[in-house]
Amino acid sequence: MSNQGTGWFECASPNPEGTLAFYGAVFGTGSEGMDMGEMGTYHMFTSEGQPFGGIQHMVGEQWEGVPPHWNLYFHVADIEKAMEYVTANGGEIMFGPMDIPGGGKIAMAKDNQGTVFAMLWSPGEDSIPPVISWVEHMSPDNEKSKAFYCGLLGCDAHDQPMPEIGNYVMFHYGDKFFAGSMNFNEEGIPPHWLIYWETKDLNGCVEKVKGNGGNLIHGPMDIGEFGHIAVCSDNNGAVFGVHMAPAQS
Repeated sequence: MSNQGTGWFECASPNPEGTLAFYGAVFGTGSEGMDMGEMGTYHMFTSEGQPFGGIQHMVGEQWEGVPPHWNLYFHVADIEKAMEYVTANGGEIMFGPMDIPGGGKIAMAKDNQGTVFAMLWSPGEDSIPPVISWVEHMSPDNEKSKAFYCGLLGCDAHDQPMPEIGNYVMFHYGDKFFAGSMNFNEEGIPPHWLIYWETKDLNGCVEKVKGNGGNLIHGPMDIGEFGHIAVCSDNNGAVFGVHMAPAQS
């Protein structure tokens, strides 16, 4: 079954055209638009012509005080039951369910520690290219994260001891690992999901980030058998990670 794990990614941006240009220059992504009628054009990121993410235009009073950011959508088998699970387990539904083109449904939520995420139900099998290869949850209570998302997504969790950060949780379906979770409690930074773009040249990627109006926040850092990573921000300030596999290190 392909409808497991992450199913879509979305960047909230005040400048969709600038966002498309940034990620195109750094990662070589393409773009296409979907006419949404009165809502305007929904801009999408593509890889080899296949969409894998979009841009939510930050326009209107509801965005006041909200910084540009990335969000992710998890596949769920039943959107209504997933929403019920969220509210019954300490989370909150922000909106939904909402019908989307193609017959699917989405809902936006907060988990049991206040992390914003989204859920996606699709009527058929679908998949997206692995341009964004990993997502990572950062919160003060890793065990609460593990229990919440395993229950919501019906996945398993593998505990990976890491001396510098403690226990690192890896979510998976069988041999398909798709997300991680770690303890993180830095003042001023709320619990959040961090996405990781895949690259074959981490140093070159970081230079492209800086050359196109973005910034390096942390790294590059060696993570042993898992390769190298860096954390950056784009030309509007949205934070994202970059990962390079060990075989390419």
